[in-house]
Amino acid sequence: TDVAYHDEPAGEYFAKTSNIPENIRFSSPNQFKDKKDVPISLIDYDTSNMHSDYLSDLKELNKRFPNSKDYINNSRIIKDMYRFSIHQKYNRMRISCFSLNGNSNYCWHHHSGNYKGICIKFDVNQLFEDYTADTFSAGKVKYINKYKTHNLLKVSKIKFYNYWLYNKLKRKYWQEEEVRFIHLPKDDVILTEPFLDFRFNLHSIQNITFGKKAKESDKTVIKNLIGSKGLDIEYCSL
Repeated sequence: TDVAYHDEPAGEYFAKTSNIPENIRFSSPNQFKDKKDVPISLIDYDTSNMHSDYLSDLKELNKRFPNSKDYINNSRIIKDMYRFSIHQKYNRMRISCFSLNGNSNYCWHHHSGNYKGICIKFDVNQLFEDYTADTFSAGKVKYINKYKTHNLLKVSKIKFYNYWLYNKLKRKYWQEEEVRFIHLPKDDVILTEPFLDFRFNLHSIQNITFGKKAKESDKTVIKNLIGSKGLDIEYCSL
């Protein structure tokens, strides 16, 4: 997709701070209201019939550490190794959620202060252009009827991560039409806070739509602040 929308209950915030946030917040999945969204509790580590991706991992480990063969062939150790890896990734990843629908009643109600806030339209190709693809990824959420246990070791890594990171319960959330940006830093990076704020390119903003309950005073403040940055942005109101 070339565009994505981000809903914010931001009118009063802009008005109080007299400043335009130049960062977008990324959250740990353990902050999600739906605790089965990006779950670690629904991952199984059965070592029978392992996918070639993981067999290749073990072969590489055996080459690097020849004396570890007995450990690598131990199913309990294999499970523990991959369980530890998944937990580490879960603790390090931070996610920011956008929508493909700029006029979702659900998003306006739940994410924009019940129509008091704004919806920002971004050019996705410019949004996080300062960050590298090796730590950033993005994808559309697929809506499923039921969360289920997924076996890490029986499918390719790409298939597993696509299922783990981009599936959400249909009956509750399908109206969000969500697309996610995911930041997964290198293994040696230690994060202690559940949130990270990433600077984004202000020029990626294409449009701001004001909710139908947005205050006129807030609209004026936001337009003035945007104008002070020299940005040419289209404004709309519901």
